Amino acid sequence: MAAEAARRERPACMHACTQRGPRCRVPTPACLLLLACLLTLLQPNGVACMRAQRAMRRGGLEGAAQRIDAAAAPPSSSPSIFTQSAPLHAAAAERLRLPQTQSAAAAVPSPMPNACKPLLTGYAPVGLPALNYSMYYAYWEAQQPVGKRAPVLLWLQGGPGCASTFGAFYELGPCSVTDAGKLVSNPGSWAQSAGLLVIDQPLGTGLSFAPPEATPSDELGMAAHLYDALVHVFTAHAAHLGGRPLFITGESYAGKYVPSIAHWVLQAEDQARAQRARGAAGMEAAAAAAAVGRGAKQGGEALDRGTAAAAAEPGVNVAAAVSEGAASAAAAAADAAAAAKAPNTLADVRAATANAAAAGRAGACGGAPAAAAVAAPSMRAKQLQVWRQAPARLPPPPFTLAGIAIGNGLTDPREQVPEMGPAAAYMGIASPAARKEIDVRAADVVAAIDACEWAAAHTKREALVEWIETELGVATVFDVRRRNAYDAEGVVDALLNTAGARAAMGAPQGGTYTSCSSVVGKIMANDTMQSVKHLFPDLLANLPVLLYQGQYDMMDGVASSTAWEASLDWPHAAAFANARGELWHTPGGDERGSQGGRSEGGASEGGGASRGGDAGEVGGWRRSAGNLTHAVIYHAGHMVPHDAPHAMRAVLYQWVWGQLPAQA
Repeated sequence: MAAEAARRERPACMHACTQRGPRCRVPTPACLLLLACLLTLLQPNGVACMRAQRAMRRGGLEGAAQRIDAAAAPPSSSPSIFTQSAPLHAAAAERLRLPQTQSAAAAVPSPMPNACKPLLTGYAPVGLPALNYSMYYAYWEAQQPVGKRAPVLLWLQGGPGCASTFGAFYELGPCSVTDAGKLVSNPGSWAQSAGLLVIDQPLGTGLSFAPPEATPSDELGMAAHLYDALVHVFTAHAAHLGGRPLFITGESYAGKYVPSIAHWVLQAEDQARAQRARGAAGMEAAAAAAAVGRGAKQGGEALDRGTAAAAAEPGVNVAAAVSEGAASAAAAAADAAAAAKAPNTLADVRAATANAAAAGRAGACGGAPAAAAVAAPSMRAKQLQVWRQAPARLPPPPFTLAGIAIGNGLTDPREQVPEMGPAAAYMGIASPAARKEIDVRAADVVAAIDACEWAAAHTKREALVEWIETELGVATVFDVRRRNAYDAEGVVDALLNTAGARAAMGAPQGGTYTSCSSVVGKIMANDTMQSVKHLFPDLLANLPVLLYQGQYDMMDGVASSTAWEASLDWPHAAAFANARGELWHTPGGDERGSQGGRSEGGASEGGGASRGGDAGEVGGWRRSAGNLTHAVIYHAGHMVPHDAPHAMRAVLYQWVWGQLPAQA
């Protein structure tokens, strides 16, 4: 979704002067808008440029100019509204100098209907406390919970720089906003039987207003901040969230976010285990020392009495007591030393990785698994093969991570980019000659990746996508069926820039909400083409993993995902490669499949992927081996929950409840 993020921020009026083709029949006067667009993009409310261009299409240049003039007008000040549970620090708000939000859509109801409002909202402090950085979060409780411990689904949008709150109102929340700007009930809401948590991350995304210097530039910084936010949310709202399994899910560029934060959680779990082990070893050492002291004391007393009878007194075997105590102390000390070797401080991690730094760079650049580059001791049964730099003392996770799910993810660009040519050809949008052109350009991207030229690789990939959309007449590579991009009218931006929506979401009235931030995208540009595939052997050894794709996504779809999955080095690789898979059906009843209890009507129903009973039409196919499940959803593109809401929820719920004990 990196390209999608760029397109959502980059006004189409710029293309009027730089592109030719069947989709660029824009009047020459539109070029007059270019300088205005460039100027407004430099301002916090630069998103108005996109709306100006859309107005030009609908109502001519006069309407566009009026929108630009309105956007350029200096905003007035207004007090901020914060939630009580985790307020954004006043010092941070003052430093950011958030401008007054401008209402952009009169059709959006204000205030927001109660059915659409989250139960919990707030700002979670992240990073160093002195910096006062906070991430926005919102939580919707399960509408029809089953049991006392309904799972919690964390949703992460991609980009980089796209807001998870966008997904909440465009894809999978209780309410979605239509192209006409109206809030309606979402028939495929993920919050039907599970809790839904969204966090706008990284910093600078969506409602997580922050200066550019706060935004991390790589996956490590992202994971550190997001983990801080998760710890805060689950601790502050333990009454609602405590004891409930957490599934981390996401889409597009979250194909890197999700594995990164999940692996960070595994490391935090290991640190907690090591801490407990050190505590237990210390207690054993203290007990052993006490035993030595008791033995010496008893022996001294016996010798002082100077009689053989005293020396032979039951329980006062001096030599044995001293020897046993010394042996116990030595064993406990050895255990404590072994536990201390676990990388529980930043210095430990650096020491564990220093000798293999060169190998790590080679693995990352070449796309080969980099596990050996950062191997370190682990305290779990399935040892982590990868250790990444972490703070000295990560707090233990106040939740149980139960699994991860990624939709149409960008995870290993080196394996995925070369599949764009075959995908374009087999989807019928590229001639043989056009496919060859795509293949040549894709090879150029891979060459830049292999040379660790991350910025160049990112630029070349963006140029490749631009070429495909321009020369082949495709509105968006994320769904070759579409006639325009996802949310081309910016209805989510319009909604979340209204005062009523901000109040309902517990967010400050200042600052312009942008669903996809070009600023964040630029900061993380060098991270875009790097791989996180090397984390998956650890993840698959410890967690269930669902990878799903929409059928018509040419960019990060089935061909792209299948390629990097096939390159994974893990114990079940052969079984997964040979798995023919099976068709799955849209549900006729309970979307949680065989794990589900009772439907809304009260009848007990299984359904889901079964071939009998009340199963509906074929929804796609899936295959599994070990902890990995790969599912394809028919009649969907990049944003599967938006395109096929019922089918997507069915696939997700069947998988989620399949990982939980009955009646969970």
